Amino acid sequence: MDHFLSKNWEKYQSEPLKNFLDKVKSEFETYKIFLPIEKLGYYERFLQKSYLYEYQTYEGIEKTLLGLEKRIGYKVPLAKAIEDLKSNTEELEKIFFVFLDEIQAHINNQTN
Repeated sequence: MDHFLSKNWEKYQSEPLKNFLDKVKSEFETYKIFLPIEKLGYYERFLQKSYLYEYQTYEGIEKTLLGLEKRIGYKVPLAKAIEDLKSNTEELEKIFFVFLDEIQAHINNQTN
């Protein structure tokens, strides 16, 4: 889902993804004192590496999966999942658009 969100960001937001992520980083710095200390490193790494921005491309996702493979304690070929994503992108993206349309309709119904 992150891949399709970052790839299609401009369909849902007028603010560029990079600008949005810069604001998130700034807010994180303000409020990180409220995060559990054991999770702080994860959040800092997530923001520093700009994972959501990198998820726009297959290469960015693959890089993330390879890094995750190295961090987990047992060998799982996570990066091979990129081939499934590539071969099913069209169908998955259609599902993503339906899902986001449903979320937006629900939110609109709740606020009206």
